[in-house]
Order: sequence, then structure tokens, then C-alpha cells
Amino acid sequence: MSASLSKVARDYRRSAINRFDEAVLLERAGKCTGAMYLAGYSVECMLKVLVLSTVPLQQQADFAAREFRGSDGHDFEILRTKYFKRRGAGFPPDTAKLFSLVSDWSTDLRYDPRESRTTEAERFLAAVEGIIAWAKGRL
Repeated sequence: MSASLSKVARDYRRSAINRFDEAVLLERAGKCTGAMYLAGYSVECMLKVLVLSTVPLQQQADFAAREFRGSDGHDFEILRTKYFKRRGAGFPPDTAKLFSLVSDWSTDLRYDPRESRTTEAERFLAAVEGIIAWAKGRL
């Protein structure tokens, strides 16, 4: 892992991986909506790590406290835009396609009493897994 990541960034990275592992367990247990909900947090956390990787190490904790609070801190598009503005380049086409498969995710999923279909959850988790792998390669 990059030495240019603060404890805050490393915690987000670890949380992303942990939430994805938990999402896989939920999906295997047939709890597909819960799996997608947690997997979405994996994407959110990895986006936050990517953004923080563009911030000087000593400023990352303050930046996270200031920039990742409230509903904007859960919005993939806002987080992606923060990353693009600081990094200067968009995602490669394959990664952009993966993001298109998860772009409808919202924290409101926690209020949805319906159980998502297994095939939908499998596609969602596969896209999240690809996003995490790509992000790890950038760090």
C-alpha cells in the first residue's frame, strides 16, 4: 500500500474491502438487497481513498472531515468528480462501464423492503469487485 495514505485513507480502504467481503456473504445467503447495499459502500470508500490519494498526506484527515460529510459523501458522481478534478483524467473505458453498472446505488437502498434478484446482485457485486481491483492498482 502507498506510504502516501494517511490512517484515514487506510481505514477507508480497509472498510471498502471488509464491506465487500460481507456483501459476498450476504449474497451467498440470499440477502441480495443487503449485499448490494454494503457493496455500494465499498465503492464509496474506494472513491474516497482515490480522492485522498491526491491530497498531501498531512492534509488528508482534515480534507476527509471537510469534504466527505453529509449526503455528498455518499454520492458516487460527486466523489468521482472530486477525483477527476484533482487527478485530471477520467476512468478507463472498462472501469467507466463498471461504474455505469453501479451508478444507481444510493444509501436509500437500506429502506427498500424488497429483495433484489440474485442475478442483479451478482452483476452488481461483479462490477464492484472490478472497481475495487482497478482502484487498488491506482494506489
